[in-house]
Amino acid sequence: MTSVCQQSLFCPTTEEFVLPVFHGNDRVEWFLQLSDQIIWDIADKDTGEPRARITMNPGDVAAMPADIRHKGFSQKRSMLLVWENATPDLPKRYESGELPANPIQF
Repeated sequence: MTSVCQQSLFCPTTEEFVLPVFHGNDRVEWFLQLSDQIIWDIADKDTGEPRARITMNPGDVAAMPADIRHKGFSQKRSMLLVWENATPDLPKRYESGELPANPIQF
């Protein structure tokens, strides 16, 4: 089920065991962990080089950058809320460097 509000997509998902493939991002995705735990393997979108392993617990929020791929593992069924900005020209803007791949600059 997905909630659509103009260009915003909210998708509650359930994750269980290992996701079958790495999912590549073409835009930033925001994750809110609602229950249980998911362990994410994060890799470079183009080369596949490992970049991070993240463990998300209930209440954790993460921004998955536009230049990564990710694959999750959950020991039991867990709930995750994913938010994406579905503006059609975003992938081109990230690819051209107009927008930074990371949504937050420290």
